[in-house]
Amino acid sequence: MFKGKKKQEEQDLEEEQFLERFRGEDIPILILDERWLRIFPDNYKTAQIKKLEKELRQAFMYQAKLTSEIEDAEKTKKQLMERIIQFMNVAQVSDKEAKKQEKSQEFIKDINLQLSDLEAEYEEMPDTIKNLNEELLIESLRICYRRMKRNKEQMQEQKRLIAEAKALLEERTKEKEMIKKETEHIFTFMHRIYGARIIELFDEFDEMEEDE
Repeated sequence: MFKGKKKQEEQDLEEEQFLERFRGEDIPILILDERWLRIFPDNYKTAQIKKLEKELRQAFMYQAKLTSEIEDAEKTKKQLMERIIQFMNVAQVSDKEAKKQEKSQEFIKDINLQLSDLEAEYEEMPDTIKNLNEELLIESLRICYRRMKRNKEQMQEQKRLIAEAKALLEERTKEKEMIKKETEHIFTFMHRIYGARIIELFDEFDEMEEDE
C-alpha cells in the first residue's frame, strides 16, 4: 500500500516537473488554434478544461465589450467637445444654451471618469487572457501527458502480445512441419510395403473419417 502511494507521489512530481517547463512561454490562444481543437473535441474535454475554456471565452467577450464601451464613450465625449467649441466663439449665448454647455462639461467629466475606469480594466485584460490561456495550456498538457503515457503502456502491451503471437505462430509452424514430415515418412514406408494400393487404403480411411 505504502509502495503504491510513494510511486504515485513520484509520478505526480514527475508530471508537475514536466508541466512547469511550459509556464511563461509565448503561446497562441488555444481556443482559436485548430490543432488544439482537433486534439480536444468536446468528448475529450475534462470538467477543468471546459471551465478554463469558458472563462477564456468570457474574457475575450468582456475585452470586446470594454472596447465597444470605450469607443462609445470617446464618441460621445467628442460630440460634447465639438458642441462646446462651437459656442466658445459666440459673443452672446442664451441662458438655455449656457445651461446646456454647463451640462455638457459635467457629462465630459463623468465620461472622463468612466473612461479612466474602462481603460484601467482594458489594460488588465491581456494579462488576464494570457494567464487563463496558460492555465488552459497546462491543463491540456496534463491530459496529453497522461494520454501519451497511457498510450505508451498500451503500445508496450500490444508489442508483447504481438511477440507472443509471433512465437506461438512459429511454434505452430514448426509443429505443422513436423507433422507433415512424419506423415510423409509414414506414407513412404507404407508405399514401399503396399505399393500403389496404399492410395486406395488412404481413400478408404478418409471416407471413414468423413462418415464419423
